[in-house]
Amino acid sequence: MSFIKLIRLEVSGPNNKFSDIEFGKKATIIAGPSDTGKTAIFKCIDFIFGSKNDERHAPFDTEDGYTIVRLIIDTTYGVISLQREIGSSITSVSCDNPEIETGDYALDESKKNPKTINKLMLKILGLRDDLFVPKNKEGKPESFTWRSLKRAFFVDESRADQSRSILLP
Repeated sequence: MSFIKLIRLEVSGPNNKFSDIEFGKKATIIAGPSDTGKTAIFKCIDFIFGSKNDERHAPFDTEDGYTIVRLIIDTTYGVISLQREIGSSITSVSCDNPEIETGDYALDESKKNPKTINKLMLKILGLRDDLFVPKNKEGKPESFTWRSLKRAFFVDESRADQSRSILLP
């Protein structure tokens, strides 16, 4: 059975010292009082897993001094390191398992770089990357992506109590 388990999140930059957080051995739930970094942790994880490079999705303001986000995960394929610089659309991936190709994975597929973080994450979960799901009430199809599935597992505080399906955009 395929799995993904968060091990450690690290952030660094030329003007800030290294910061990290180790996740527990079981399910990861990020909770705590206001203004203690929960949203920053969530945004860092979302950033590594392919969020856009815009103000709303960036885990930090560039003035904060952090420029690199690194996430270590345990998977069916072994431990995988994912690293992405703020402002970049490339995630650097490294893994000792030859079934996971070490190198740069783009947010969007191109002829220059067909490797995407979406394809990698679907592979890790044992899912095909050519599936379609309904996009709206009318049933218009859209590609099934890691970002679609991620909404079921990474629920931010603004969506935690919605009555609407977490799988819909």
